Amino acid sequence: MVNSSVGRQAVPSFDYDLIVIGAGAGGIHASHCAAALGKKVAVVESSTLGGASVNAGSVANKLFHYASRYKVEFDQAKGLGWTFGELQFNWQRLLANKNAQIKRIDDLNRVRLARLGVDVIQGHGSFFDGHTLTVKNKTYSAERIIIATGARPFVPEIPGREHLSTSNDVFLLPKLPGSVVVIGGGYIAVELASTLAGFGVSTKIVHRRKTLLRRFDQGIQAEIESGLSARGVEIKSPVTVDSVIQCADHRLQVTLSSGELVLTDRVLCATGRVANTRGLGLENTAAGLNRLGAIKVTRDCQTDEDSIYAIGDVIDRVQLAPVAVAEASNLIAHLYQNKKIQLNYRYVATSVLSQPGVACVGLTESKARKLHKNIRVYESRFLASKHCLSGGDDRTFMKLVVDQASDKVIGIHMVGAEAGEIVQGMAVAMQIGITKAEMDEVMGLHSTVA
Repeated sequence: MVNSSVGRQAVPSFDYDLIVIGAGAGGIHASHCAAALGKKVAVVESSTLGGASVNAGSVANKLFHYASRYKVEFDQAKGLGWTFGELQFNWQRLLANKNAQIKRIDDLNRVRLARLGVDVIQGHGSFFDGHTLTVKNKTYSAERIIIATGARPFVPEIPGREHLSTSNDVFLLPKLPGSVVVIGGGYIAVELASTLAGFGVSTKIVHRRKTLLRRFDQGIQAEIESGLSARGVEIKSPVTVDSVIQCADHRLQVTLSSGELVLTDRVLCATGRVANTRGLGLENTAAGLNRLGAIKVTRDCQTDEDSIYAIGDVIDRVQLAPVAVAEASNLIAHLYQNKKIQLNYRYVATSVLSQPGVACVGLTESKARKLHKNIRVYESRFLASKHCLSGGDDRTFMKLVVDQASDKVIGIHMVGAEAGEIVQGMAVAMQIGITKAEMDEVMGLHSTVA
């Protein structure tokens, strides 16, 4: 008899069809989708499930944001007829409740993964080659591997950087500081400053540029700086931090480029986030990094190593949890269902959990003027009816950017209460190409910001 296998190339045998490194929003969703299609899947995670979004990002951040709003709400309630005794805030209770909620989400994720037959491998995963990972001295192989390790806070090289805390640390502080200096001017810095000021912490923002939220529309920049200042946040710009030293009383002395010395209990660094590729062992594969340190991928999220893919913050397209989830869905559909749909990153809505709130979708006015021949801009500023009695002076700001030739809405920007909830609805309309005339035809809901 002739051996039918003679001359045939052996088919590689793997432990799994798919291994996902990182159990954040994108990693967990990729695991769910692949397992639901009958694939044998494992997810590797060195910490709790949920990633930065749950543990130190949008979930934890929003819980703290909600808590920080109450002091202002109680103050404004007096004008609406309410009387309260002495207000007391318990930081330890908030921490304990936050930790319980994160544990609940972690437990829920583990149960869901178990039901789908996904193995959770606890530990740090490092590549041995394009198909193999090493975790705690054990090896695991897969036909395909997805990197979904997210990003971590960037800490600049300044004298005394060992005294700096990051945005991740805020949600773990055993004691609420009396004062804080926040380094940075992006959305994370604004959120931290707003939240801590809401808890009564003396808060300063130190920023190297003239304005906060530089990637946002100029109208938003002006409104948020005014809103933060009204809540007692001191903004120092454009200046940089030259050094941080610890004093005998354990307070920190911050030396600014202006020569000013600032004493504070904590210095929080919110100067951006960098891709989490440290210790992955990518040098053992063909996968490479771009000039910013993020993993290089094709439009289909494939790296230079054919068997390795990457999604979410680690590829630094748009660092938002919903984007990572969408990339996960698309990638699994592409790999296992032969579907190829290009994601539209143009109308991804963004919000800032600040007081007042900020949200936007589409192009800023300045970007629109560069990309479109002619545009029309509509702006509105008004005091919400609530503040007629509450004594609050937060003005709602709304801005519409329209392409003149097509009449299509290409940018919406808002500062005000529940801005994120409102702008998300606008993102849906913009995604399907709504025009200014079509928006005008819709009757507004009274009495709302509509």
